[in-house]
Amino acid sequence: MQPRETNILLGDIIKHVNVERKFTEVQQQLQSIVQKVLSYYMDFNKLFIMDNFVPLLDLFRGTTQIDVNKAILETFSKLKETVSDSITINTMFGLAKVAHNSVNALSFADEVRQISRLINAFISKVCSHTRVYLKLTILLRSTLAVMLRNSSIFTASAAARLSI
Repeated sequence: MQPRETNILLGDIIKHVNVERKFTEVQQQLQSIVQKVLSYYMDFNKLFIMDNFVPLLDLFRGTTQIDVNKAILETFSKLKETVSDSITINTMFGLAKVAHNSVNALSFADEVRQISRLINAFISKVCSHTRVYLKLTILLRSTLAVMLRNSSIFTASAAARLSI
């Protein structure tokens, strides 16, 4: 299947599951669709410029959203090359933030390690040729977010300054 046909198919799926918010009832099936798309498209630049892929991701809620984001981060971590496309970087950063925000004091240590590994793999894939400070900014924001979240001085204004 070509990206154009896949995009049309995803658009059709979105249109049908948005009727009366049916997407809440078919989270597992939508997750399966995303996993199939991920197994077929290893070029994240092509994947994220599809008009209907990111809106499909917006349909996920709760633990399914976290599982889908982790699956995308896992697939992304297996890439051999670095990424310099700003759309891909921003989309992956958003997915990494959702995975990161799912970690709390009640999370199992294995889950914390897995999410940390996925976020670190994402950061290492950001092409250093684009702008070195972009990579450092991502790393700094992630680190500060963890530090602020774990401290007692976490405030809404601090979160707003970090865009988390």
